[in-house]
Amino acid sequence: MEQISKLPLDTDSILVHFNLPRLREGKLIDEWVTAKGVLNSGESERIEKLYRKALKSGDGWNEEELKMKFISLLFDLADIEEEDKIISFYERPMNATFNGTKIGVICDCLLASPAGISTPKTPYFFLQEFKKQKGDSNDPEAQMLAAMLVAQYKNADNKPIYGAWLVGSIWNFTLLQGSEYFVSHKFDASNLEDLTQIVFILRRLKELIKSR
Repeated sequence: MEQISKLPLDTDSILVHFNLPRLREGKLIDEWVTAKGVLNSGESERIEKLYRKALKSGDGWNEEELKMKFISLLFDLADIEEEDKIISFYERPMNATFNGTKIGVICDCLLASPAGISTPKTPYFFLQEFKKQKGDSNDPEAQMLAAMLVAQYKNADNKPIYGAWLVGSIWNFTLLQGSEYFVSHKFDASNLEDLTQIVFILRRLKELIKSR
């Protein structure tokens, strides 16, 4: 009988177990995070308001408040959803057993095609956030990467899986393609220029998903 072990949600353990290089540049991720865009006057007002709101109160938000008061509004500004194709889901479990290893994680947020009205079907993007500085009891990168690996295994379509993990206001975008894992440079949502670029990155993500 095959022995099944549960993989700890620790970034180094996951990288070593799956022999994943953690690459800081690559054509696919570089083209994604350098996406260009334009905001109309109404969108500029919305992002300025969101920026001011986060700057004033963001440090006091817990993780659920961060989702409701910032991330969901940012997704709305980016117009990330597409009926019957791209839907956002929150606090959903992802688990699978493959290569003798069991992986399980609760996803803070994911974008996926829907099955029916409330079930993620084909996941494309995972976002994991953590309010404090990365510590000894919570590794948001590991949780995000575990979910990406489960999605890659279940999708079985050789398409990239996208992700991001947040620590406070800092966003790190990621891409998993085959056996290569890419991590972008950091974007600081407390900086208006970076926040605007995050919107363009999310809009480009929608285009990439729709073209699959």
